[in-house]
Amino acid sequence: MKRLSKILAKRLSVKQKEEIIKCFYSGKTIEKLSIVFNCSKLTITRNLKKSLGEEKYKEIFNKNESLNNLSQKKGT
Repeated sequence: MKRLSKILAKRLSVKQKEEIIKCFYSGKTIEKLSIVFNCSKLTITRNLKKSLGEEKYKEIFNKNESLNNLSQKKGT
């Protein structure tokens, strides 16, 4: 019989959480942060919303999306 192991959400250290917030403020996307910190986009989003609050998270998210869309247009 196969043993099934539980998959637990990765725990981020206080230092990692602080770095995620700093990178998010500087324009890094949720996808890029999930790659850099080797965790899911959901983990990144959940921690940002918890630390920043829903409204501030949305404000920065929208700003980052606008910046990234603008930079993609310049690259084409």
